[in-house]
Amino acid sequence: MADRIALIGGGRLLADDTPSRIRARVGVRRVRCRSSLSVDELQHWPEVQQVHADSGQLHFLSHRAEDLVRRLLDTDPQLSELEVRGADLEQALETLTDDGSDHREGAAA
Repeated sequence: MADRIALIGGGRLLADDTPSRIRARVGVRRVRCRSSLSVDELQHWPEVQQVHADSGQLHFLSHRAEDLVRRLLDTDPQLSELEVRGADLEQALETLTDDGSDHREGAAA
């Protein structure tokens, strides 16, 4: 992995830092769980930046992971296998280059 990354987007320098500092800078968290809730329902929650289902698990990106987890726990008593992690480098770079359009995913379960 590189010691330092320079990211340019729209003719501007968006980031010039170490990979770990870039990941920390964006504040995006990955949340994964099993839930009886549908992707169609969840993609409209304000805490959800992206959501998709894969192999029976829901995968989220969120800038408000704590709020998302609270709401999931309040809404779905069957929620299980809950995991929260920081963004990986790819997700951090995508967040930094996001032009503000809606990139929520609605893949079927």
